[in-house]
Amino acid sequence: MVARWARWGLVLVLASSLAPAQPNARFAAPANGTRTLSPGFIPDPMQVSGTARGAVDASTLAPTCSGFVGAAPDLALVLRGNEPWLRVYVSSPLDTTLVVRRPDGTFLCDDDTYGRHPSVEGAFPPGRYLVWVGTYHAGHTATYTLSVTEVRSNHP
Repeated sequence: MVARWARWGLVLVLASSLAPAQPNARFAAPANGTRTLSPGFIPDPMQVSGTARGAVDASTLAPTCSGFVGAAPDLALVLRGNEPWLRVYVSSPLDTTLVVRRPDGTFLCDDDTYGRHPSVEGAFPPGRYLVWVGTYHAGHTATYTLSVTEVRSNHP
């Protein structure tokens, strides 16, 4: 009986050691890869272009989020230092939404800060952020440019 419990204990230890340690592990690989930035990055803004494909209700990620995002994030953003102020924004010819998952698992969401263009800004501590660009309507697609800036005058 003790041997059986010991085996189960070993199985649990091995299973937990195989589990990913980072809080973002349950999400698929980002469609546009990973960008790593350090304070004072150049060029500013850092930009990534893509196509938003809205299939997943963004409110399933966080109740305050709107629109529809892809199952996988569009970008992983790794910040190597503390950013006392940073803005992440989207430019698109269509109405888009923005979802950012912080390293601690909480979310920043926006829709229409600059007209139809979403933006989140503020202090960003170091870590890995997942970013989704969504569409306002399910099943729609929208081309976009995602920008990250330390310059307050940069916006759509």
